[in-house]
Order: sequence, then C-alpha cells, then structure tokens
Amino acid sequence: MNRMRSPMTCLLGNSLLHASMTEQDLAQPGDGAEDISECVRQLATGDDATAARAARYLFQKAHAADKHNRENKEKMDRQGAVNALCSILRSGSVEARYQACSALSELAYQNEKICMAIINAPGCLECLRLLLQEHDGNNQEDAALVINNCAAFSQHTPIHIVQFPGMLDAIRSVANGRHVGARNAAISALNCMSRSIEAAQALIHARIVEEVLTPILSEKGRGEKYEARVARAVLAIANIMGAKGGYEICAPVLAKYPNHLEMAVNILGHSLNGLKWGGILFALYSVIIPMSHLSAIKENQARLVELGMIEKLARVLREWQPGHLSDSVMERVLLIILSINDQPEFQHRIRLSGLIAGLQQIQLGLRNEPPQCRALAEQLLSSLLECHVAVCMGQHARLGADSPLMLLDDFVSSLILDMAFPMN
Repeated sequence: MNRMRSPMTCLLGNSLLHASMTEQDLAQPGDGAEDISECVRQLATGDDATAARAARYLFQKAHAADKHNRENKEKMDRQGAVNALCSILRSGSVEARYQACSALSELAYQNEKICMAIINAPGCLECLRLLLQEHDGNNQEDAALVINNCAAFSQHTPIHIVQFPGMLDAIRSVANGRHVGARNAAISALNCMSRSIEAAQALIHARIVEEVLTPILSEKGRGEKYEARVARAVLAIANIMGAKGGYEICAPVLAKYPNHLEMAVNILGHSLNGLKWGGILFALYSVIIPMSHLSAIKENQARLVELGMIEKLARVLREWQPGHLSDSVMERVLLIILSINDQPEFQHRIRLSGLIAGLQQIQLGLRNEPPQCRALAEQLLSSLLECHVAVCMGQHARLGADSPLMLLDDFVSSLILDMAFPMN
C-alpha cells in the first residue's frame, strides 16, 4: 500500500531543512546525493523537529511522484538512511515518528532490497511492534503501513515479521480495533504476509483466520474502505488455504461467503485494466496468488470459468512484462490453465480466449520468459492441439480410403469431430 501525500502539501507550514535549501529546491525532483546525505546527517542530530523535516524530505524524494525516485532510493540506501530513520522510531516526538514511518513506507515501496534492510535494521521490528501496541490509532496505522509495504514487496520479509516476538499479537489487536485506518492497514499487512507459504503457516497457528479474517466477512457496511477490507480478507483467506492444513480451515469459511469467486475474478479484471477496487490498485501478483489456490478446488472451476477467469488469464499472458514477481505470475497462470485443461467442457472456452496465441508467444521466449514457463507453455500447446493433429493426420491423402477413420460411421465420426473441433 503506497501511502500517498502530495509533496507540496508536505512543505506547507514547515521551515526548510537548512539554509542552503530553498522551497524550490525541495520541490525539484532528482537533487544530488549531497542533499540526501545532509538529510541523513540531520536525522542523527538529536533534534526532533530537524529530524522530522529531514525524514519528510526523504519521503518526498522516495515518492513515486518524483521521477528520479529509484535513483534517490539507491542514494538513500548507500547513505544509511534506513538505519537512521529506524532510530527515529524511538523518538518521543509524534511528528518525527510519523515522518520516519512515512519515509520508511515509501522507501520499501517496490524495492525488495530496502524491505529487507528495514526488517534487518537493529531494533526496527521492536519499535514497530511498540507503535502497534500504543493506544494512538494514527501511530498504529503508520507502523502497520511500514510492515505492509515490507511484506508486499519482498518474498523474504513476511516470515521474519510473523516470527518476531509479539508482532502477530500486536497486528491482531490493531486489526480487531476501532481505528478504521489502522485496522485496514493491519488487515492489508496480514494479506501481504499470507502470500508467503511459511508466513501463512504461522497465521494458521495464530488463528488469524478464525479470530480476524472470518468476522470481517460477516460485517455489514458500504464505501471504499469497507470494500477494501472485505477484499483483503477474502484474498488473505484464499492465500492461507494454500498452506498445509489451510484448506480445512479456509474452505468452509469461503463457502459461507458465496461472492468470493466473483470478487476475485472482478479484482483481477480491475488489476488488468489499471482500475482500483475499494480505492486500492491491487498488483497483479496479489490477485493471481490467491486465484491459484481458489482454482485448485475442482468445485470452483466451473464457476470461475463462467465468470471469465480464462479470458483474463489469457490476457495476463499476452500482456506479460518482466517485473516484480512477474515470473511467478506467469508460472502460476500456466499452472491454473493446466489444472483445468483436462476438463473437456472448458477446452472450447480456452481456445476462444486467445490463449493459444499467448502460449505460442511464451514458447518463443522473445520477452525473456523463464525456462520453466516456456516448458509449461509447450506442454499446454501440445495438449490443446493434439486432437486437431490426430484428426488431420487421419484424413491425410497418403492414407486415402484405408484410413481407419474413414471406416467409422457418420455418427461416431461426428462425435470425434465435435470433440476435436467443438463449436459450442
């Protein structure tokens, strides 16, 4: 979850970082490493107001609104900004802690290396847990957002988070609390962590499904925050269902919420179109992972196909580009299709979806598709086209009237042709 704030809004009503920086300097993207270095130095001055302004400046330079944000994050990482910001979490100043959390959240956004650096920073997880345990909902929300982004953009951080003493209890308490912003951030963090099989196992042992996620599905409400909360709960339960022992706990819960399959397919469509669901722009991998678990249940497959899952998965393959977890997305999509391809009633829908063109594109490997995905695409293509090849070979001119296919009566021949070339 990328916590958005306008860089200009951040500046209003606040003094500048130091005499050499004008307001225009702060508003300009892509300043040199010396400004970032000066901000990191100011974090350690011991003055809370100075540290808060420095952290706010780092937030702005790391924000996606700054066209040089990637380079800026690299500079911050080299200058030791992560450890310096984590030390501010111990500050007695609410403003300094808030600005430090905002900067850490932004640094973690789409940067796996920095996610790990935050988790490994001395005392950082302890400080975040303490903020979650405070009675101030804003502090809880700020801390939950840092945990959320660290879990969202690294496959390796969730297990460290759930194993940290007292962390899951603190997140559970916030997720069941009354502060809407903090609650939604905590539930989002649980959803992100549930994508890791190892972390999902810990969530099962902590009874997160029964005590946090299941009650959400029974809530009545309206509006974007409510829709986002329910969507994250559904996706998290679907993720946890893929862990050992998860099916027995999660499948009965989802069965009582009949719209969960429709919601998952609709969120996938929104993700493909770059649209928000419940005010949240769900990343593709955040939907494909739970979809892979939902589609593994035979009883769900017909409904998912009816809702348009195959067409959307075909589009995922056609529009695929290398990026964060993109190899995993492609592999999971191919495995989903492979799991339903052995059902004759779905094969016509698969062929009409444009999937074959997508599979042929993967097979060529022109987009640097991973080898395991190219092998899966070849396997699927062989399966989808083998019926056509068999029929065509049976009618080859060299076989002529001696073809065994020609010895069949019209009724049996029509059945074979219908199965090889289904029309409806």
